[in-house]
Amino acid sequence: MTACATTECCTKRPRLFDVDDAIWLRLKLTSGFAKKIVRNMDGLICGNRWIADYFADCNVPIWVVPTGIDTIRWHPATTKQRKPFYFGWIGTSGNYKYLYDIEQAFYTFFNKFPQAKLLIVAERRPNFLYLSKKNIHFVRWSKTNEVQAVQQMNVGLMPLRNTDWERGKCAFKMLVYMAVGIPVIVSPIGMNNEILSKGTIGFGPVSHSDWIDSLMILYQNSTMRKQMGETGRKIVEDYYSTTITTEQLSNIFHKVS
Repeated sequence: MTACATTECCTKRPRLFDVDDAIWLRLKLTSGFAKKIVRNMDGLICGNRWIADYFADCNVPIWVVPTGIDTIRWHPATTKQRKPFYFGWIGTSGNYKYLYDIEQAFYTFFNKFPQAKLLIVAERRPNFLYLSKKNIHFVRWSKTNEVQAVQQMNVGLMPLRNTDWERGKCAFKMLVYMAVGIPVIVSPIGMNNEILSKGTIGFGPVSHSDWIDSLMILYQNSTMRKQMGETGRKIVEDYYSTTITTEQLSNIFHKVS
C-alpha cells in the first residue's frame, strides 16, 4: 500500500481526487494519509465546504461541488393516494443509531397521534426499544422501489449527531426528500444547515423538545407541508440537480486538462 500511496506509479496526470466524507477520521492509524494523496493530485473536488477547509493546506486547487440529484428520476408523486401519514427515513441499517437517538421524541408523538407512522426504507428492520411495531412501516430497500417508497412519505427525516464525522456528510438524504417535494426535519449539522438556510423547507431541531414540536407542527399543517415541499423542490432544481453539478464538473475537467 505504501508503494502506491502517492498514486505516482498507478495513474497519469492530470489527476483529480473526489471526497464526500470525512475520510481522514477513518484513517486514524495512518495519520495524514488522506492529505498525502491530495498533495499528489492536480485538484480536489469536495462535497461540502467543511471538507474543503480540512484540505486547504495541501496546496492544490480545490472546488466544492455538492451532491447532485437526478431530478428526473427523483420527482414528486404524480398521483395522491389515501394512506397513513408517514414520517420517513431512508438509509442503511448502520445509521439506525441516528433514529434511535430521537426514539423518545417519536414515543411522545405517537402517544398523542397514534394514527401516524414512521416509514423506514432500508435493507433490514430496525430494533427500537420503545416504539411499537404498529408505529412502524418497514419497506425493504431496492434500487427499483426507492423512489416510490420516498414518494409515500409526507415528511423526510435526517437526524444526525454533532460530531466531525457528521459535518463531513453531504446531505444526500435531505436532498432526496426535497427532490420529491416533501418538507424535512433534519439536524442542523454541516451541509444540512447550509441547505436549510436557502429557504423555508422544514425544521432543524436541536433538542428533544424541538424534535417533538417539529413533528407535531408538520403533522398538523398540510398547507405548510405543501409550501415547504414546493420550495425544497425548487432549491434542488436550482442548486443541486445533476444538470447543475454536471456542468460544474465539466468546467473543472476542462480547466485541469
